[in-house]
Amino acid sequence: MKGKCTVFTGLLLWFALLAHAQEERQISENEISLSFTTSYGFAYQRFSPTFQVQYFRLINPAKFISAGFAYEGMLDEAYRHTFLLPIEFWINPSLALVVSPGFTFNENLPVTYTTHIESRYEFHLGKLRLGPKAKFAFNQYENFLSLGVYAGIPF
Repeated sequence: MKGKCTVFTGLLLWFALLAHAQEERQISENEISLSFTTSYGFAYQRFSPTFQVQYFRLINPAKFISAGFAYEGMLDEAYRHTFLLPIEFWINPSLALVVSPGFTFNENLPVTYTTHIESRYEFHLGKLRLGPKAKFAFNQYENFLSLGVYAGIPF
């Protein structure tokens, strides 16, 4: 539990360091994104390539809250498949915190409830949004820390 608190605190500190946004930008109503990360599994003590596809829709423009659905695939020996219902909280137009409950399907373990906590900082390049991403995922059997890149297309 101490390790989870340390990782969560680190993610919050990362938010604090990046809280000064670029010039004011508008948050899009819909967005499809793709991210590639390297995930470190604490239970197995190894790195695995991971990709994630997400769709978000702005559901509360006054409070800058989006919701959607996501799929994450971890390409290791167990081939983990995770289906998520993410809720995205915009700290400012470039910085987002995402909390995603969902279920993980794994060849070696039973289906498990999982929670992902993610932070992302976006650089706006025309319509394209790019940037770094950090995530902590945990369930009954495993914990993962992921770092990588994010690309989103608003529409």
